[in-house]
Amino acid sequence: MEQKKCKLCGKMFKPRSAANTICSDKHLVKCPVCGKTVEWNHSYKIRACSKECKELERKKTMLKKYGKDSPLKVESIKQKYRNTMISRYGVNTPLENTEIFNSMIESNKAKYGSPYTLNTRSAQVDRHAEIEKSLRKRSIQFWKNYPYEGHVFDFYLVEYNTFIDSADSKNIEDDIISKVLDHKIRCIFIFDGDDIEKVLDILDTKRCIGARKCKLYKLDLNYTDRFLKDFDLQGTSTRNLLSLGLVYENTLMQCMTFGSTSSKEVELLRLCTRKGYRIQGGASRLLKWATEYFYVENIVAYCDRSKFSGRVFQELGFILDKHELLEDNPLGEDIYKLK
Repeated sequence: MEQKKCKLCGKMFKPRSAANTICSDKHLVKCPVCGKTVEWNHSYKIRACSKECKELERKKTMLKKYGKDSPLKVESIKQKYRNTMISRYGVNTPLENTEIFNSMIESNKAKYGSPYTLNTRSAQVDRHAEIEKSLRKRSIQFWKNYPYEGHVFDFYLVEYNTFIDSADSKNIEDDIISKVLDHKIRCIFIFDGDDIEKVLDILDTKRCIGARKCKLYKLDLNYTDRFLKDFDLQGTSTRNLLSLGLVYENTLMQCMTFGSTSSKEVELLRLCTRKGYRIQGGASRLLKWATEYFYVENIVAYCDRSKFSGRVFQELGFILDKHELLEDNPLGEDIYKLK
């Protein structure tokens, strides 16, 4: 092959292929992304200087070509992915195919010595690392960085058929969650300020106690505050005006609190159960006592969809009034009313 003139230094050199335009000598060049001066001794065109710059360059190319920063957000690419999966395996995603799923497990065992934990790159946020640490401590098996319906979820918990995500809500397409829920997969989002241990307590196996074995009490608000701070995801509320509880063997197991709103409604502010327990029929008994003995009516309740499905309110006879979008929560909240 004939010699070429290096496009950077002008030196004549013998290329290894027709694509070589730069000689193998060291050159000082600027990164096309960040502009930082770096040493370059590769024979091909100048590329980004770091993983971060490569990621920015990739996103820039995607935005220019498709108007989205990720192929998982481009409907045509997602549809091509689905069509390929359907034509080859008869399913929309790998998660739905037993053969693929088992193959992934065996490959992971061979590479990393674990059937579920993938050796992917470290998380960029502390919250992500804390979630992983807590999952390991609880011996919960999981996949990391699992792509599903156009979004890469941080964790997929195999035993619980549940996605856990700590991503910024701005990175989540509006229709992704509804698609996940349609496939009967639970989805839990953990944000800044959330108590990770309390959130993951949702998944724990719980001892069941019947509500009829418990005694009803009207609770002191100071005692209620301590109970809620210990066991409720949101902690206590300064708006609590009425607190009712179920006590089993001299231990408070569950409480329900109410407070006034700016309208003529009463808000069910908290429904909280002691860690490690499930009170069968407890919410129904507390609500019945509130409405029949304390004459609480026109009750409204808010359900955080990033953690809960709202099923408990439906079982209590509440009717879904509307859904509200929240700036810091991709799932928003459902508003239920009981007349």
